Parts: sequence; structure tokens; C-alpha cells
Amino acid sequence: MKQDILTWLLTSDEPWTRYRTLVDLLELPEDDCEVQRARRELLADPRIGHLLALARSWETRPLNGPLDAAHPLHILNVLADFGVRCSDPGLDDLTGRVMAHQDAGGAFEALMEVHHRPSAPGETRWTATMCTAVRSLHTMLAMQVPDDSRMRDALTMLLRRASMRGFACECQTARPQCCQLADVIALKILADQPGLAPRHAVLAAMERVLEDWNRRLEASRANAAVGADFVALRYPFVGYDLLHVVDALSHFPTLSTDPRFLTLLDALTTQVDPMGRYAPGAAWAGWRPWSFGAVHEPSPWLTLVALRAEMRAAGGRRPRPRRSAAHRLITHAAAFPV
Repeated sequence: MKQDILTWLLTSDEPWTRYRTLVDLLELPEDDCEVQRARRELLADPRIGHLLALARSWETRPLNGPLDAAHPLHILNVLADFGVRCSDPGLDDLTGRVMAHQDAGGAFEALMEVHHRPSAPGETRWTATMCTAVRSLHTMLAMQVPDDSRMRDALTMLLRRASMRGFACECQTARPQCCQLADVIALKILADQPGLAPRHAVLAAMERVLEDWNRRLEASRANAAVGADFVALRYPFVGYDLLHVVDALSHFPTLSTDPRFLTLLDALTTQVDPMGRYAPGAAWAGWRPWSFGAVHEPSPWLTLVALRAEMRAAGGRRPRPRRSAAHRLITHAAAFPV
């Protein structure tokens, strides 16, 4: 990796970018003094405080569909990506509130607007779909929430939903992309929980995403305008987007020679500028003040995320998987009772 792009990332005014560059690209240990300093600056940054304040509306702000990018569901996921943990000040209570809402099957719930008929008024209630439940689970695992029965139940729920069709979501008929989004997030969870799910379910999810994305890329080539929007880089990882898919699949070394994955990777790497930087091609509502919300302007954070996926795909050393303590307490016999 070129030194000048690393220098650009390490001199960014985004402490989360500096922290993750040190840990993910340079692979420095958490006890390194530079890593510790970057993480202290991350937690002290007022922009992180602003996100935490918004996330505290978890129990009062309804989720207006899975692509409601400014909802606490996605804000918490961004904080987890940055490196915020449940042990950090103000996080224990917040993660506890997320896990306090869990259905009988173990899925973490969110406050949602539920419409029984398209033209009928919506009803606000706590409920779960696969795509929202796995996102909350992924966030809790990334924030290193301590093992307890709620986390074990949530992981068992994920295993119960595994099948030869991947990780099916209830909303697949109305929102097919949302259903495939559940596969993408489940793959990120299982990459950090090696051996947890049966191999056939992981392979089915990968096949489903690869086949669908390659079909979409092929179709988009017939329309340049549609194709450009289709591969536009976006962050946060809210939707079924190119960068989100490549980031998830790059965790699996077996795909490093798969032509379908290499096609996706090529669609990403052709968007780099001559200096090695990446810029968002589209922005989610509510995130425009951030560097990854400034369309067509090089973003340090987006560049870090893209380079990290490239490094994994090229066979670079991966960070040690974060094995949840709950992993050791779940057996396939428990997840798949006879």
C-alpha cells in the first residue's frame, strides 16, 4: 500500500479513520500508544457525542423502513464500525436498551411503523424482521457486548434461520433487496464467528449474493446512467450496495479467486482516483455533513473501508476473529433440534 495514502489517512481530522487505519491497515495492537491515543481522541470528538445523543432516541424514534439511514439502528452500527465499544462511557445503558427488546424467537426488535395495508394508517410497535434483527446483533457483537442469555438467544435465532437459501427475511416478497441484505449482514457476523453456522448455509448466502449482484451488474451495463448509480459507493452500510457487499464478502478467503467476486472488486477499484482515494457516489439522508456524505469529494473514511476490503481480498492478514463467548455455549444440536 502506498505510503502517501497512508499518510493522508493518518493525518485526517477523523480520529475514527486514524484509529482504524492503525488497527486494520497497519495491524498495530490495541495496546500500542498511537492506537490508544487515536481511540481516546475518537471518544472525545464532539461528532461522536452527537451520534450518541441521536442514538439515545432508540426507544422513541420509529424505524421508517430498513433504509431509514438516520435511525439509531444505523447510527449505532456506524459507531461500532468506528470502534466504539459497550464498555465506553455512556454505552452500557444504550446497548442494554437495544437488547431489552427481543421477541420469543431471540430476534432483537426495533420500534417500527407497521402497515397492514398499503393505504391504511401505520401502527407503531416493537417488532423484528431478519434484516433489522441481524443488524442489531452485528452491532452488539462489534461493540463487544458481554455474553449473556440474550446474546446466545440472538445467535441461536440466526442459526435457526440458516438454510440452503441463505438467511431468508420475512420482507423478501415486498422488498427483495432487503432480504438479500439479511444475507450480507449475516455473512459479516459469521465471518467473525468461524464455525458457528453450518457450512452449507454460509455457502448458500455467498452464492445468492454473488449470483444476484453479477446479474445486476450485467443488466446495468446496458444503461450507463443506471449502471453508474448502481455501483455508486455509499456509507453507512444501510443498503444492498456495492461497497457493503464487497466489504462483507472480502472476509472469506475462498472467494479471492472467484470470478464473480473479482468482478465486484473490479467495479470497486475502478472508482479510485489517481492519488488512491475513494469518494462517495451517493449519500444517505442525515449523513451529508460527514466526509462520506459529500458526494464526489474524496473521503478518508470511505477510502479506509475500501482499502481494507482490498487488503483482505488480496490475502492480507486479517484481524483475529472476535469470537463471542456465546459461540462456545451454542451447539448445532441446540440450534437445530431434531
